Amino acid sequence: MSHVRMSLPPPPPPPTQSQLQPGYAASPSQSQSGYGSASASEHIISPGSRQASTVRVGLAAASNNTSRTALDFSADAALRPTQPSYRGCNRRAPALGAPPFLSVEATGPVLSCLGGAYSVVAHQSRIICTRVATGEIGAIHNAPGPEERFVGLAPVQATRDPASECARVWACTNAGRVLVLNTNSTGALQERLSTASRASIMAMFGVGAGEVWTVRDDGLAEAWRDRSAAPDVGDAALVPERRFSIGSELQLARRAGRAVLLLVRGRELWLAGGRSVWVFDTQRASEPLASVAASALLSTQAPPLALHTVAQLALSAHDAAITCLAADAGVADAGRALVYAGTDAGHVVVWRAKTRERVRTLDVSNGERDVRVTALACVLDRWLWVGLASGRILVLDVAEWTVAKEWTAASTAVTALHVDWTALLTSRACLQVASVHAGGSVFFWDGALLHDRLDRELRRRTPAFAHKREVAVQINSWNIDALKPDVLDSAERGFVARWLGAGGSAPDLLVVGLQEVVDLESKKMTAKSLWRNTTTKAGHARADISKRYGLWRRALEKILQRGGAFAEPYRAVACQNMVGLFVCVFARDDVYRRVRDVEVSQ
Repeated sequence: MSHVRMSLPPPPPPPTQSQLQPGYAASPSQSQSGYGSASASEHIISPGSRQASTVRVGLAAASNNTSRTALDFSADAALRPTQPSYRGCNRRAPALGAPPFLSVEATGPVLSCLGGAYSVVAHQSRIICTRVATGEIGAIHNAPGPEERFVGLAPVQATRDPASECARVWACTNAGRVLVLNTNSTGALQERLSTASRASIMAMFGVGAGEVWTVRDDGLAEAWRDRSAAPDVGDAALVPERRFSIGSELQLARRAGRAVLLLVRGRELWLAGGRSVWVFDTQRASEPLASVAASALLSTQAPPLALHTVAQLALSAHDAAITCLAADAGVADAGRALVYAGTDAGHVVVWRAKTRERVRTLDVSNGERDVRVTALACVLDRWLWVGLASGRILVLDVAEWTVAKEWTAASTAVTALHVDWTALLTSRACLQVASVHAGGSVFFWDGALLHDRLDRELRRRTPAFAHKREVAVQINSWNIDALKPDVLDSAERGFVARWLGAGGSAPDLLVVGLQEVVDLESKKMTAKSLWRNTTTKAGHARADISKRYGLWRRALEKILQRGGAFAEPYRAVACQNMVGLFVCVFARDDVYRRVRDVEVSQ
């Protein structure tokens, strides 16, 4: 079958000064050939068609020589980083119930994907497939050759049965092999691809049901149909359904930064490198839709390069290199769809997907230094999950631009965030999000934030089944210096009653705290001797302490039940003690009858 490589149209002439919009800058077009040296070192792949797919590829930067241009965008609110509000944020991790597990003991970058019942993690020459529900290993695959390592990983998305999501995985090695692996067995098949390009595959990702895309070092992107979705192919070599080239922009992306990122959003392919982003329409022979480039596009050594762009947007001089991409591809209203980019400076840049207009820049560092955004994922049409190099994860509410949750998932950097929608259609009925961390550890979270949603709904409906009122609480504290209540005479007991009722009016709750219930100056009564010493004397000491707590509780109950301190009687709700300390909570008799579900920390 003949193969025609699609080339990009010549660059348009630079716009005139009257055509430039505020915040835009034109760059002169100059030719440049050659790609420079590049070696694939890292891919990160997110789930497919139901969620925009993204791939990160680390590349060795070529020598650069271009001067920077400092621009002032202080008047543009969309470029100025703003911190999202933390009001209402909680630090409770959205646990899903699935056990976290350590897939590989990785010392470098890992590849990962998630779908259905399996999570797949690859490091160097080994791929481990793990069952999400149990944490058990379903299969282990090794690279065929002794010097081979995996450089690309892509799940085959289910065509009909959601349970078959990620049952097959494509993997490519640095030797040019493409393997099709089973996640529940050790079976592997070396796939034969009919292509005219001899360049190595630098990235691959799943797009649509049974469809896998590959991107080669020369910029040739090809769309393949997996054999499970194309049974009529037989044993013949697979032929790409579509081919398109992004060679010129890929060259620029490599020179602009150390990492090249690819994002598939519907029919669009987003390419990012350094501080530049290009957007392509994959249905129109790779004609760029738009380009987003920094004013300081290249480092100081890079020669001037030709930019095959329709428009060039000059970003703020304070923007750092882009580290990750994400898009909310599931938004019904195309005009509301957003694309996000994380940076090395702890910022998240937000674009309008339809117009490529930059609408906001979020600073998620929360005032800390050296914060890097390393992973992004869109969940539903409201939540943006942000993974940081410190191992923390934030969930942003993009409807209000607030931080809904923040927690530390692990002590190592978050390298990828995967969203799996297919689990909603299985017996597990959950929306799972997996965070992959440096070192190979994988944690599963509740992407629907069900616990938080139930809490919000419960608070909203509280007036329908509950009545709130203010409660008066009185707290009394007394250092009794190891005094026993049974040695008090009538006058001293009267003093205790007056001390308890010193507040005047009878409170709803009365908290009594006593210090030095035991003689803390006695060596036999130290915490170390009581908890570690197992001798008979220590046992007697512990029994004596428990007896003293009981004596004081009964003495206080006797005074409060008979109305000695207040006209209304009080009843004990809960008591707790520690060595030398005793706290008891009492409720007025009419309040006590409404007390339910008492819990006391141990």
